[in-house]
Amino acid sequence: MKVAQWVVGALLSVVAGVGATPAHAAQPGAVRYVVGVGADVGVAEAQALLRAAGGEARRPVTGVFAHRVSIRLARRDAFVAALRRDPRVRYVELDRAVRLPPSELPRATGDTAEGLTRSARTAERDVAGKVRRSPATPKCARVAVVDTGVDLDHPALRGRVALNRAETRGNGRDDDHNGYVDDYGGYDAHGGRGDAEDTNGHGTHVVGIIAAANNGKRRAVGLCRTAQVIPVRFMDSQGLGTTSGSAEAIVYAVQAGATVINCSYTTSTRTQVEYDALAFARSRGVLVVAAAGNAGNDNDRVPVYPAAHPLDNVVAVAASSYDNIGLAPFSNWGRRTVALAAAGSGINSTWLRGGYRSMSGTSMAAPAVAAAAAAIKARRGWKYGKLRAQILSTVSRHATLRDRTTTTGRLNFERAVNTS
Repeated sequence: MKVAQWVVGALLSVVAGVGATPAHAAQPGAVRYVVGVGADVGVAEAQALLRAAGGEARRPVTGVFAHRVSIRLARRDAFVAALRRDPRVRYVELDRAVRLPPSELPRATGDTAEGLTRSARTAERDVAGKVRRSPATPKCARVAVVDTGVDLDHPALRGRVALNRAETRGNGRDDDHNGYVDDYGGYDAHGGRGDAEDTNGHGTHVVGIIAAANNGKRRAVGLCRTAQVIPVRFMDSQGLGTTSGSAEAIVYAVQAGATVINCSYTTSTRTQVEYDALAFARSRGVLVVAAAGNAGNDNDRVPVYPAAHPLDNVVAVAASSYDNIGLAPFSNWGRRTVALAAAGSGINSTWLRGGYRSMSGTSMAAPAVAAAAAAIKARRGWKYGKLRAQILSTVSRHATLRDRTTTTGRLNFERAVNTS
């Protein structure tokens, strides 16, 4: 199978609100909103005010005082107007649809499958080679991957998924009383209960970059093979999700004990619910690593989220080229808004049904930075501010990244982990 066949746009882009068909879709003729309320407004009171305004209350987004609601299209203007007059309501916004684009990334003319594989291995070695040649793999802190889930039975990921032993798998009950049903192997924020079993593949690929073991058959990229990964699924098998699902997943990751969260997806619209979830992570000292985007754009001018949220616990990551020196041609950049680059071209990692696949995108670059943060966290115990400073101050600088990232550099994993 040709490697180029699977070099896909591994970023998630928003499809704006009303005409879209998001996950958790409203019924035909209805539209989904997210309503933020004050911290002193309880769930029952919030849902009562939504019903009084003509809406149908859905599952709340815990931790950020937000509520999903469906409203008939014919009533939406009156509904929004009524809520905006209510002093208990902080904001009313569309629950934006997020989807994985079907198109493949372009590849350089003349590249062959063999050449792409060779380039992928070169890029991989540049990030991880010295760490892998060391006698010991670095100890790593707990990382969450907010994405499409993970292949829980992948041989290279056995023992890498953080299991909630206080929960009985599949019994339909919230055994540990944490507010989530059957969250034994991560959590399915898309369905609202159960494990984060991946039916798309994107999340499995991202998890493998962080934590996959070398099983002796195929080389996986795993930079933090001792990491415990918390997979949180908010997109379905087609790569469809919502911004409220993203927010719920981030909050769950924080409450489950993640110290670093990887977000390899983008939306074109800023939403308050996602901002509040990231601010919640910040309040708990959690670093969030976000993909910069695959459109070849300047994020300073055309921002994408969550990477562009103005919070100092968010690190935006671009993708470097096949030689891991310059910027990949597909990668977004930003002199003021994108912190650094990392290897993101031709990255081989885990896939569904125990498989492997080569992919390119800033989705692949972000988890390399998340892995570095997890290794530093385990060694130093720092919160997000020092983690971010350590990663950015130890980059390998290159002229080709000037005016493309704030650091003019790309991740140097070993230097970031080992520099005192």
